Amino acid sequence: EPQLRRYAPPLAAAALLWLVVMYTYALLGHALFANDFPPDTCGHVWDCVLFVMDFGLRSGGGVGDALVGGDSDNMHAGRTVGRMAYDITHFILSTVVMANIVSGIIIDAFGASRDKQTEIDEDQQSKCFICSIPASTFDRLERTGRQGFPRHYRERHNMWDYVFLFAYLRLKPKTEYTGMESYLDRLLMEHSIDFFPIHRASLPAGGELNLDAE
Repeated sequence: EPQLRRYAPPLAAAALLWLVVMYTYALLGHALFANDFPPDTCGHVWDCVLFVMDFGLRSGGGVGDALVGGDSDNMHAGRTVGRMAYDITHFILSTVVMANIVSGIIIDAFGASRDKQTEIDEDQQSKCFICSIPASTFDRLERTGRQGFPRHYRERHNMWDYVFLFAYLRLKPKTEYTGMESYLDRLLMEHSIDFFPIHRASLPAGGELNLDAE
């Protein structure tokens, strides 16, 4: 959906920044706290990167929960001020800040999509699909004994009549077109809707409703 695709670049940028944050903490962990990682999980830089990306995302308190002294029962064992700073800053930047940024972008994207769909639904219900004249205009005419919106879109501007017209033009050989049919076919090939009676509608009692002339 176009409305959602508009949020793809910022979401990708946030995800990339999140990966950079975790990669940075993996490098710091390998350089400063390799012995605090579980055995055979940080012997090489790439091992540390995989470990931090895995447990850094899944652990509620950040990657520190999976390291020595990270659990609540043994939280002071082997921990230094540097380790505490490492654990806390990782929790704040990765688990709190970056997770909320990504969540915020996703929520905004679906919220904007929902608002757009609501706007479309309201427009379809409150205006004629063909002429874009508000339904309230036809309802006021009905009180004067002329016509209302339900009668208008059923008898005057039924969108399915237009669909059948387009299908008829596609099925009919072009060599058998009348002058008007050739004109409509040319406009359709140009993706033009100039033949739509925008802001104009005929009335059952005669005459024409033209908002542009008012």
